[in-house]
Amino acid sequence: MHWGVENNIYQFGHRGYVAVKGGARDCPYTYMHDLTAGQYRLPWEGDVVHTDGGSCGFAAPQRDFKPTPSSWKE
Repeated sequence: MHWGVENNIYQFGHRGYVAVKGGARDCPYTYMHDLTAGQYRLPWEGDVVHTDGGSCGFAAPQRDFKPTPSSWKE
């Protein structure tokens, strides 16, 4: 499947892959705790071709996510 970088159902569960390597992991919403635990999958997840912004001209991110105290969630 070929989609744009943002605003699609794949990005709902895989946020921040253009911004930081491995995606953002600060979990600002409660449903994201399930996402970071690896419990979120789309029925067609195996058919997704592009999982980062490369198809839209974005280089693969090089920096890792570094949480700040305001983004820590227990």
